[in-house]
Amino acid sequence: MTAMTASPQTGADGVSTSDPCAKEPSNLEQLAGKFHKFVEASPMGIHFYSLTADDSLIFDGANRAADEILGVDNARFVGSTIEQAFPPLAQTEIPTKYRNVAKTGTPWHTDQVVYADDQIAGAYEVHAFQTWPGQMAAIFADITAAKRTESERQRLEQQLIQAQKMEAIGRLAGGIAHDFNNLLMAIRGYADLAEQQYHEGEDPTNDIFAIRKGTEQAAHLIQQLLAFSRKQAIRPQVVDLNKVINELHRMLDRLLGEQVRIDLDLDPSGCVATIDPVQVNQVLLNLALNARDAMAGDGTLNIGTSAVDIDALRCRSHPEASPGLFAVLSVRDTGSGISQKEQPHIFEPFFTTKDFGAGTGLGLAAVYGIVRQNHGFIELDSRIGQGTEFRIYLPTGQPKVEVTQRRATTATAASETGETVLLVEDEAMLRNLLETALAHTGYHVLVAHDGPMAIQLSQSYDGTIDVLLTDVVMPDMNGLQLCERLRANRPELKVIYMSGYTDDVLSQRELCEQDGPLLQKPTSISNLAEKLREVLGA
Repeated sequence: MTAMTASPQTGADGVSTSDPCAKEPSNLEQLAGKFHKFVEASPMGIHFYSLTADDSLIFDGANRAADEILGVDNARFVGSTIEQAFPPLAQTEIPTKYRNVAKTGTPWHTDQVVYADDQIAGAYEVHAFQTWPGQMAAIFADITAAKRTESERQRLEQQLIQAQKMEAIGRLAGGIAHDFNNLLMAIRGYADLAEQQYHEGEDPTNDIFAIRKGTEQAAHLIQQLLAFSRKQAIRPQVVDLNKVINELHRMLDRLLGEQVRIDLDLDPSGCVATIDPVQVNQVLLNLALNARDAMAGDGTLNIGTSAVDIDALRCRSHPEASPGLFAVLSVRDTGSGISQKEQPHIFEPFFTTKDFGAGTGLGLAAVYGIVRQNHGFIELDSRIGQGTEFRIYLPTGQPKVEVTQRRATTATAASETGETVLLVEDEAMLRNLLETALAHTGYHVLVAHDGPMAIQLSQSYDGTIDVLLTDVVMPDMNGLQLCERLRANRPELKVIYMSGYTDDVLSQRELCEQDGPLLQKPTSISNLAEKLREVLGA
């Protein structure tokens, strides 16, 4: 700060040479001296300004704390305008606000935050007030640490809110997918039955083919919803990501077109992850197709792999992750980029930045669900006009025990001995279809709409029940529980499970350990008949 009071002159020996006739300091001078000491001792930075007739705000000085907080010698700016002394402030509201304070005497308060690379580089709490008409002071304190802590808290809160929202959407999507798969299977089954009505040599109409094609497309969309909701049945195992990428390279070349160049940057020491191999393909294809659209079919797609050790500190940014070794699959494009406003929504089902009709908005939702289902997480780095990079983190691990699959028999699909099937399905349309189809194939069918009814039928039926055909997810009692109850009295009972999705408590491995295969809905009547002959003939 510029000198506020003159210092007494001293001689070479340090003895005062002041005029002995000089007056004692007045009360005003004493007060000014105390104020000077107060300003210099203040732990908060203080800047002083004066307003000239031409509305220039002139920097008059600062205290020592201001030098320490800002890391500069403020004395060299004395006499300059605020814009000349501190150029970054010229782009803010501060000069205008300071002028108003000096003119009107109305105090002003603000928090000024400076960012660098989207991170808080500095933050200051500022209080401005008039010291004299046409003069003002600004007191400021460094609150960078507090702002960073607040920013981190807000970021974690937003992560929690986003995770809760995605979880709720996932449950909704899973429920819709389960019910819709039942309807699709019924529609497809009735189309199959209609086709069987044609005599040998006659061709079914195009309408039936259109129905079947429509159900196949709808089933694909439902599979993406199931991937997002993490309800699809999976077989995680240790997968060599480099091998998968190399095998997909040629397909991606054809899929993306000649104008998209694919660069591979694969870890030469290898990169393995614990995931269902089919899901790796889903992730890569969805990300590659999104990148192609973002680049309008012309650009460079880089696919890379690496390994990284995630510590507990890093996991604070990804609460769903646990510390350990992760495989990283990165997909980077040179496309248009994703805006900051859109980024929080890109993994939501049916959200898309593409033109109407150009996409379903399920591709990234499926990627998100697959990664979360396999206990991984995703990082996104994107800016408008600078492309996008997705980094998929997947845990590594040892191979899981593979379930031995039965070999298919050569038995015909139709029943030759009239075996009895106990059919349990809570969806009425699908239940009626299956009863009709099974009876048409030659089976004796006992029908129940839920587990308790199936148990009553089993108890009252004196004959042999050869196989239980049951939905997995039903109210009151699921298929696995039902099978366990029925086998208490019928230990030789065989079982086939059906499901639109596999609930978390009923993994495919657990189902197979109970000696029962799982048919994923929607499936065809012929596929069901073949599975029945396979199980009954095993």
